[in-house]
Amino acid sequence: MQCCPKCDYHFKLDAQARLKMLLDGAWVEHDRELSSTDPLEFVDAKPYRQRLAAMQKALKMKDASTRSRASWPGAT
Repeated sequence: MQCCPKCDYHFKLDAQARLKMLLDGAWVEHDRELSSTDPLEFVDAKPYRQRLAAMQKALKMKDASTRSRASWPGAT
């Protein structure tokens, strides 16, 4: 369960790992190419577009969330 047996630290889980833990079977991911934009051209310490690009590179995903559909065992 991604916990240290000595100190009980909970390691981070990415979305794919969490889905694998929760679901017994396969799932279908939707809107994989959907990504955030910057229509207001927001700038703080660095431009929002740079923040988005850094996040996409670090996560290897277009967005920080994932939308998926799966069958839940026993659910109707």
